[in-house]
Amino acid sequence: MTRANRTKTVIAAIVLVLLIPAWNFIAHGAAGVFKPKPKLEEHTEASKPHRIEIPSPLGPEKAPVTVTAFVNSMNSCHAESVEMLKRLVAEYPNQVRVVFKDTKDPANAKAAAEAKIGCEMGVLVNGRMAFRIPGKGLVMFQGPLSGGGHGVNLDDLRLVVESQVKEKTGRPAKRVQPEEQGTKPSGSACSVPKHS
Repeated sequence: MTRANRTKTVIAAIVLVLLIPAWNFIAHGAAGVFKPKPKLEEHTEASKPHRIEIPSPLGPEKAPVTVTAFVNSMNSCHAESVEMLKRLVAEYPNQVRVVFKDTKDPANAKAAAEAKIGCEMGVLVNGRMAFRIPGKGLVMFQGPLSGGGHGVNLDDLRLVVESQVKEKTGRPAKRVQPEEQGTKPSGSACSVPKHS
């Protein structure tokens, strides 16, 4: 192939690449191209954030295990995590205290950042976020709680609570099964919303 033929081939390829978007624009019309974008206030009611209720501390002050839960009160996705932590206190009566901290408060947001809490949700157990669990390795309690899947695995949190109770008291933790409480865990994780 000569230099002139290569040049013609390259120019033809460039023209073809530029014609495809132009043809699509002509074939499908300019529908929607010049429409004004909706204002932020015009979103549906469902897309607005809903404040979740952040409970007062749960469990006795002198419990051997204190779980500090950083929660964003404007993220309704964290409501299930709050409910799971309430169940955790009920499962380990007089052994666990949960203190909720709303990350919308600047002081709590700073504390969460210092603890390296991500996803605006995470927990510290007796001031620590990372623990080694036999057979699982290192687990970090960042993100929303879940019965399994992404985020903080509730079963891992139970294992750490039990090990911390034993470490602090010298006695094994006593767990009240959810069926005995009259509640069953949902086991579903907070789904991550898809943005379009």
